[in-house]
Amino acid sequence: MKISIIIPAYNVSKYIKRCILSLLNQTYKNIEIIVVNDGSTDNTLDIVKNFNVKIFDQKNSGGASSPRNTGIKNSTGDYITFVDGDDYVDKNYIEDIVKIIKKNSYDIIETPLLFEANLKNKSLLYTEYKLERKESHNFSNEYFNNELRYVIGVFYKREVIEDIYFDENVRCYEDNMFNLKVKLKSKSYLLYPKCYYHYVQNYNSLSKSVSLKHLDYIIVMNKLNNLYKNTNLTNYIENIYKNNVLAIILFKLPYLSNKYKHRKKLMNEFKKNAPNYYKKHKLLMLIFNGYILISIWFLIASFVNMNKLAIRIQSRNKYKKTTI
Repeated sequence: MKISIIIPAYNVSKYIKRCILSLLNQTYKNIEIIVVNDGSTDNTLDIVKNFNVKIFDQKNSGGASSPRNTGIKNSTGDYITFVDGDDYVDKNYIEDIVKIIKKNSYDIIETPLLFEANLKNKSLLYTEYKLERKESHNFSNEYFNNELRYVIGVFYKREVIEDIYFDENVRCYEDNMFNLKVKLKSKSYLLYPKCYYHYVQNYNSLSKSVSLKHLDYIIVMNKLNNLYKNTNLTNYIENIYKNNVLAIILFKLPYLSNKYKHRKKLMNEFKKNAPNYYKKHKLLMLIFNGYILISIWFLIASFVNMNKLAIRIQSRNKYKKTTI
């Protein structure tokens, strides 16, 4: 069984060597590593050329969608997985998943991400949710709470995703759309409760990456609404809105304090597409729709690194090694 590993790479010269080595050192060897250099302006490409991997070099596309699509089109594995260029994985990652696949060829196998947050003075390891095994053989018709939010840490059967691609017109949250398209085609799913994938985040510089591209979620909301309008999974969609929109409001928009019309547009879209959640938390929504109160919030956010605050709250769920 062959596993294709796709790495979109843009200006990750500090990290790409660690990423590739973690894959070349896998205990399972029947893999192909595909690195798609998305127009890096540093020496990322030069570093990648030192390794025995498949390399595709293209003009910068402004996001991960295009290089991931390039990787899918040029992959030959039975299963496909994605690893970001600044992340890395444990050496038994592929072998353990292949063992599972040989027993039961699930359409999708997901492993929880091990968040590795690099703060100023220390690194924190935590998981986003409890490590519990979940399995479904009717996945396209079931609603799970947090599963399949990312494309990293996930193994996709080739025949399920070979005609599904990332939307290259969306700069953020494109993984949500991709996964929900995949979900509609999938029958079987496994959340395997063991962490292998190190999702590295530098919270000291995260605010610098915040821009209006995060408001692309308005586009995503409308597309997901159309995608699922004839299904009975409206709760699933609302949960995705809730998780992402509140994160944008709390931790992205404070860095765009002068973009009031964009904030209001986002809130109006949220009200239209997730009416039940909006109604349930109407007071909170009114606060963020009000000029004075939101201005106070922005003022507080200007003195507090909201992303650091978020990581300290989330990291209370400390990572504990598990044996399955």
